[in-house]
Amino acid sequence: MHKVKNDKKSGWTGWLLFTVGGWSGLQLGTLAAENGGKLSLDVLSQSADRIFSLTMPRVTMQTLGYGFFLGVFAWIIWETLSSRQHRNLQQHAYGSAAWNDSDYTRKIRDKDPLKN
Repeated sequence: MHKVKNDKKSGWTGWLLFTVGGWSGLQLGTLAAENGGKLSLDVLSQSADRIFSLTMPRVTMQTLGYGFFLGVFAWIIWETLSSRQHRNLQQHAYGSAAWNDSDYTRKIRDKDPLKN
C-alpha cells in the first residue's frame, strides 16, 4: 500500500518575503513622511529605487504600520499561492489504484468486467 506524500513547505521563504516586504514598507513610509504624509506616484517610484538601499529608514508608528502591512501582505500572497498548488492533486485522487495493488480488490470484483 502506497502512502500519499504530504510535502512540507519550507518556512524560510515566507519569512524572507515578510522581511523584504516589511523593509520596503519602512522605506515607503519614510518617503511618505518626508513628503508630508502623502502617498503619490513619485513617492512609490522613489521607494522602488530605494528598496535595496541600506539607509536607515525613519522609525515611527506610521512607517512601522506601512512595514507591517506590506510584510504581512507579501506573506499572505506567498501562503495563498503555495497552498493552492496542493489543492487539486490529480495523481492522488480519492480511490486511486495507486494506493493498493490489484490483488486487494480481487475478492470483491465481479467476473463480468462491465459490472464493476
